[in-house]
Amino acid sequence: MPTVAGVIALLLLVTLALWATGGNDSMSYYQREVSRAMRKQSRQEKTDLATKAQRHRLRRCANRISAALLRRTKPDH
Repeated sequence: MPTVAGVIALLLLVTLALWATGGNDSMSYYQREVSRAMRKQSRQEKTDLATKAQRHRLRRCANRISAALLRRTKPDH
């Protein structure tokens, strides 16, 4: 014969399992947190790539300008 505490513990465990898995086709708390973290990481990666590309463009532009200036100031042989 199960005790009252055992039945309550079992109901609590079932409730916790349903909450964690989402139950009723709803997204679980953990799934939402994982999705949120992945979106945040994706945004951060896009920002990092854009920043890197911008630095690369600026560096390339500066190199072209300095090369043009060097050609002008370079003495002819």
